[in-house]
Amino acid sequence: NVRRIFLTATPFRRDRKAMEAKLTYHYSLRQAFDDNILRPIDFAGVRAGTSDYDSDSILIEAAKKAFDEEKSRNPVSLMIRTDRIIHAKQLLDRYNSSGLKVDIVHSDRNDKENKCVINKVKERKLDGLISVGMVSEGLDIPLLKIAVFHSTPKSIPYTIQFLGRISRQPTEQSGNAILVANTDEVRGEVYRLYNSDETWAKVVPQLIDESMRKARYYRSALIGDSDFVLPDLNIYFSSIIYDVEDNFHFDTNFTVKNASPYRISYISQQGINTPLVIITEIDKPIEWANGDICIDNYLDIHVLYHIPEKNLLFELTSSKEALGAFSDSLYNGDIKNICHSKLYKALSQFDKENYLMVGMKNAVMPGSSHPSYKTFMGSSVQDTIRNSEGRVFAVGHALMQMGEEKTWGIATKKGRVWAMKRGTLDEYQSWCDIIADLLTSSADQSTLPGLSFLASSTPIAMLDEIPASIIPDDSFFKANLLSISIRGDKVYTNVVPNIEPRSFDKTNGNLICDLHIESFSCQINMNFDNTPLWTVNSDKEIKVTLVKNQNNASTKSLERILNDYPPTLIMPKGYIIEGRTKITPNSSIEDLPDRLWVKKNWRNCNIMAEAYNPKPNPKKLPVINQAIEYIKAEFSGGSDVLILDDGAHEIADIIWIQGAEHFIHYIHCKPSSTSKPGCRKRDCDIVFTQAMRSIHWVYSELIFERLRERLGGKSKLILGNQQLLEDIANHFRVNKWRYRIVVAQPGFDIEKVSNRTRRNNNVYELAIPTYERILAGSADFEIWGS
Repeated sequence: NVRRIFLTATPFRRDRKAMEAKLTYHYSLRQAFDDNILRPIDFAGVRAGTSDYDSDSILIEAAKKAFDEEKSRNPVSLMIRTDRIIHAKQLLDRYNSSGLKVDIVHSDRNDKENKCVINKVKERKLDGLISVGMVSEGLDIPLLKIAVFHSTPKSIPYTIQFLGRISRQPTEQSGNAILVANTDEVRGEVYRLYNSDETWAKVVPQLIDESMRKARYYRSALIGDSDFVLPDLNIYFSSIIYDVEDNFHFDTNFTVKNASPYRISYISQQGINTPLVIITEIDKPIEWANGDICIDNYLDIHVLYHIPEKNLLFELTSSKEALGAFSDSLYNGDIKNICHSKLYKALSQFDKENYLMVGMKNAVMPGSSHPSYKTFMGSSVQDTIRNSEGRVFAVGHALMQMGEEKTWGIATKKGRVWAMKRGTLDEYQSWCDIIADLLTSSADQSTLPGLSFLASSTPIAMLDEIPASIIPDDSFFKANLLSISIRGDKVYTNVVPNIEPRSFDKTNGNLICDLHIESFSCQINMNFDNTPLWTVNSDKEIKVTLVKNQNNASTKSLERILNDYPPTLIMPKGYIIEGRTKITPNSSIEDLPDRLWVKKNWRNCNIMAEAYNPKPNPKKLPVINQAIEYIKAEFSGGSDVLILDDGAHEIADIIWIQGAEHFIHYIHCKPSSTSKPGCRKRDCDIVFTQAMRSIHWVYSELIFERLRERLGGKSKLILGNQQLLEDIANHFRVNKWRYRIVVAQPGFDIEKVSNRTRRNNNVYELAIPTYERILAGSADFEIWGS
């Protein structure tokens, strides 16, 4: 029961431990200035550049000038700060050469040597001292009045602690203290301090007060008290919404994962029909402190509202990572992101469309002419969006206004709804109830009101065919610094997995795919009847680590990532699938250009044979050999290269590189299913799929690196030579080249397959999405037929 009082002049810890006391009184620097306990500091900032040697010269000159001027009026000492011992030794020679007498204090010297230097300064046998890092802590030299920073502290607490050495007001001196520093090397939180027009007598107290306020805000000493009461919340109205089953409920015995650094600090729920509020805490490193300083008991709040009669779960969290530390244990029952067509109903009560913002995501395939995302902003911005955008784009997010008081938004990526307002927990619950009524009140909508020309979204519960290709989520794999670790294998950094559909069983809806991460591969499955949607079948544990900064990284299983950020399925019929949502671009206006259809003479070709033959019968050429003959007619021996890409995971059957023209052709060859050309769907299924996959190599910086790898295997140069290929690669600039993707299928009767009005012309219908995706990737497209 002993009461203890903890006094400190520097309430900023550099370790991870807590201040085991509640802050009850803070004597501010502003008050210390007013009471004449501390004297103001004049900042003598110089623009000394970033070169160590030159900036040292300018700082030494400024320090010598300030010292000589002060010495004529007051007894004075100066302290010089750097962060390296070797730099201190260099400065020692240069300061003494300037006419000042100084010595060094640092950790490699013993206490006796350091004390000797300090005493010489006190006795005025030395003009000052050079200190390294935090060695200046605890120094007591009354006449210190000038400080020189050759290495500027990067944090406010350390800056203030150092300046405490010169801000004391001895009776022997008059006037303000002086700090000399290089403003050109200032970074981080001290930038405002060194670049302010205000005097430091005003700025320093302001910054310290702000630091203390933040420290009180983040510290949670009171939250552990038995009489703690949750304060009135001021919640931003935002929620990710999930569909849940009838048996879903919160498990009151939930726990945090064993390996998690998060701790549960507080749980509150007024009743079974009210939001559950959970507060977690963590000792969180401060980013700008290189992990040396932690915000003790950093708090996150999670508001979770289950509405059983609507089968909905509303999830609001200040940290998805913190929520993930216990959500698997808390959520008893399956949850699924609501589909887009259900989400759109959140804006259905707005009787007049006035969009302030519309974000559109690419529903075909990102390319240089069509980015992965577009955003329009402005009043009634929907009027500025062209109808033709619906050929490529679907709704990504939208913000709609109804009157001055009501502005709501939706985002399809995670199924989020938000409102531009804050309120209490009760008000937030009422808002969630309104949203729940809207989501369950009427039929689903395929798009947002006023944006019907964009690609439409509908729920999907089953596949009817194997996808043409599968694309991992770019927003996760390409936009983040991440690593993929495979137990027993190695760690892959900043790689995008390659997913290839292998087979589809229509009887049970099971899609089997191969996932490749460089040399590693495993099987993954997708089935709409299962939860989770995607499963990973591998005897090796595969983890994905997202690195936010050196002190903040989160790790999840690959299976969790595939379900949180589901891959996009590109379907042969022109639509795509994201998670459990089908997105269909508006292609009703399509007419394919005549130049796309190219008639070729296949008279000397065995149109039912594909594989390349190095010594073919000239009257019965395989399809690949015949395609090579067409290329030879335009091939330039001095500048062109022709590669036969053979084996699994080929880029294309033939790659024709025209060096002088800066033109790359990816040519995919397939044999006819019969000896007579016609208009048969089975002749186009595989080759159109391959054509769409090669879009990945259009405008790719890695194409020549990949070709070198392929040429080390079964692939080979047919025309041209290796040296010419290397010369082209060395001068390759991706945006200086043109690209064409070619489908060579002699089984196509061009007159028939190019006739859109022909009944049951499946080839034409499947050519439309293929053409759209290739065009979106900024490549030309040709179909060679008979």
